[in-house]
Amino acid sequence: MPYPAQKTLFWYPEMRPKNNPHTSPNSKAFFVLLLIASLLLGGCGGSSNKGFADNEARLEEAAKALTIYDFDKAYKLLTPIQDELEVGTPLWEKATYTLALAAWHKSPPDSFNLGQATELLDSLIKHGSSEDLVATARIDLGRIYEVPSYPGDTTDVEKARALYREVIETHAGDDFGYQAIMRLAQTYVQQLDEAGLEEAFRLIQVAVDDYPENPWKAVAAQYLGDLYADDLGDYAKALEAYQIAQKIGFPVRSKADIYTWRMGIFAERAGQERLAMDYFHEVVTDFPRSVYGTYARDRIATYLEEHPDSSLTVPKIGQSKIGGNG
Repeated sequence: MPYPAQKTLFWYPEMRPKNNPHTSPNSKAFFVLLLIASLLLGGCGGSSNKGFADNEARLEEAAKALTIYDFDKAYKLLTPIQDELEVGTPLWEKATYTLALAAWHKSPPDSFNLGQATELLDSLIKHGSSEDLVATARIDLGRIYEVPSYPGDTTDVEKARALYREVIETHAGDDFGYQAIMRLAQTYVQQLDEAGLEEAFRLIQVAVDDYPENPWKAVAAQYLGDLYADDLGDYAKALEAYQIAQKIGFPVRSKADIYTWRMGIFAERAGQERLAMDYFHEVVTDFPRSVYGTYARDRIATYLEEHPDSSLTVPKIGQSKIGGNG
């Protein structure tokens, strides 16, 4: 969703965290999918509320408004019925979460809107029965505590970290647990000191080593690889981490050519030239429209000039098989 960058859900940071700590290109898709899955596709369950049918219709309309970024409309739709709903019911849970998101993201951000969002999310955490919505509420509330939303807004990183840790404990190994680990680790990266970086490495390494393989493990591995490359200059470790992400499937599939090119660079800088050529070859043959294709072919051509006995050949766009191991 194109709300302010500091509010987006974590997916995979395209830029270095310390330069642009809160951008996350796939957070849009993840948010919409989560919202639609939880609000539109899930049943709302029974309710003793007399206006249940109308309220359910309001909720669906508000959820649709969020998918087109109309936070004001969602806010206006749900505010009148919030106090009418029975606390703890499925309809109340979903309405509370949707209204919290609308209050959080409506413009202009101010202390009243953020205070209301905070109260709604806290109420959902205390009274909600949907484990997924409660976990999401904890992560979102952590973001509110962690990142200022308007000039003069105060933050409380320790409160944010406590919320992330609760999700890690209750959702170890699933999508929410992974996301909480990434959020928690990023708070330590943002300390911009050695102790913070060490803790971030520890957290993410545990996720990569001990948690099940799913798309979020690829997120963790790729993030770990970037930290190894950009903060420690350890390109061998960076390559190992990226290899884990590649095996599972890169989180942002549309940018797999960029990540494969990056693996080639890591391999070169780690002194594994021949392996680097394999990755550059993959860029050319598997991603014929990649802007890195020409650069990759040039790298291979240079390698062949220095290693004339190699059986490797310069690939053509669309060529599917690499030459011998040289």
